[in-house]
Amino acid sequence: MFIGVSIRIGPSGAGTFSINPPDDKTPWANMSINLNVLTGPLLDGKDGVDGTKGNITITNYPSIGGNITGTFQATLYDLSDKKSGFYDVSGSFNIKRTQ
Repeated sequence: MFIGVSIRIGPSGAGTFSINPPDDKTPWANMSINLNVLTGPLLDGKDGVDGTKGNITITNYPSIGGNITGTFQATLYDLSDKKSGFYDVSGSFNIKRTQ
């Protein structure tokens, strides 16, 4: 099984970032989760998908070589099967910063 997760935040650093903020305020975040590339689901919380929401919290934003840590809680839309609708997801991450 393949699981790909993409998290984008702005501006870079520690803090809480809102997925799909209603009024283009910063800080902002985008998140997508792709399960089994060809068969889906492809869960997405990018701008323009009404109903997606949530937060990504970065608790540690180190220099290159350190680990970025944090948590997420979101409602994401299944772009691969529009009949499936929304999914609630949550979790934590501990990822080595490479750039």
